[in-house]
Amino acid sequence: RWRPGLKVRHPGKTPPRLNPDEREQSLARLQASMVQEQRFREGELSLEQLAAHLALTPAELSQLINQSCGLNFQEYLNGHRVDALKLSMRAPENRDKAILDLALEAGFNSKSSLNRVFKKQTGLTPSQYREGAEPP
Repeated sequence: RWRPGLKVRHPGKTPPRLNPDEREQSLARLQASMVQEQRFREGELSLEQLAAHLALTPAELSQLINQSCGLNFQEYLNGHRVDALKLSMRAPENRDKAILDLALEAGFNSKSSLNRVFKKQTGLTPSQYREGAEPP
């Protein structure tokens, strides 16, 4: 039964919070934040912090990432971290650096999260990747 003030939710139907122009501009700012500023390297970066940096609400940022990339915020962030770590591990100047040190520079906070996320995304452990193993 309907009551005044009761919001009807339609599962799976989240109304767009950003119009198409705002969406494109926000996506460009998000990409710049990740690629040029490399905000993903901040180990404690939260959805709320990044949203505030981009002048979005957390809900808008979450929806933007989900609809544009098909990922949640943490998956999106970790994707950038894994890519940065892979580049670091391939760099000749980092050959003697510990994987964990490179991972911390890429924004990972712990060895356990690093190993779990890296293996999920690449099919390899960071050590196997560094040694040049082929994914299964």
